[in-house]
Amino acid sequence: MPNPRLPKVIKLQRGTYDPYYNPVAEPEPSSEFIARKAPNYLNKHAKKHWNDLAQECIDMGTLKNIDWDMFQALCESWGEYRECYESIYFYLDESGKRKRRTIGQYMDGKNSQTIPEYTAMRKALVEYRSLAALFGIGASNRNKIDLKEKKQAPTATETLLMEVSG
Repeated sequence: MPNPRLPKVIKLQRGTYDPYYNPVAEPEPSSEFIARKAPNYLNKHAKKHWNDLAQECIDMGTLKNIDWDMFQALCESWGEYRECYESIYFYLDESGKRKRRTIGQYMDGKNSQTIPEYTAMRKALVEYRSLAALFGIGASNRNKIDLKEKKQAPTATETLLMEVSG
């Protein structure tokens, strides 16, 4: 199975961009970008994740105006993971106090393959990891992006000028 195509900005940041193998007129998203406010319908974990990561991804150059829907999907999958995590690892006792339990206590007498919270938590984490790679989130994904002295990827014109001059 071939590797998925990467956008030019990621290839430029990694230093693997070769104009011979890439389209000449690849669309470039607008460079006018501002961190947006998290949508109200996201759960509390997704909103916190949005607020924590949006500006970081903008500064890295991996989040542009056109990418907000995918970024929302990333945050939603994180929020879903955290909700499932809390439903497994925390419970309310008789007095209404929130208590922590181990995975062993939760799964006592249950089959891990038939527990919907556990299955949903694992699926949400897999989805989150695949979306996080698109935004350079995670140590191995960040290591593939060269951030030396640049906050923003050069435009196609600047890239061509750099190649011609050097």
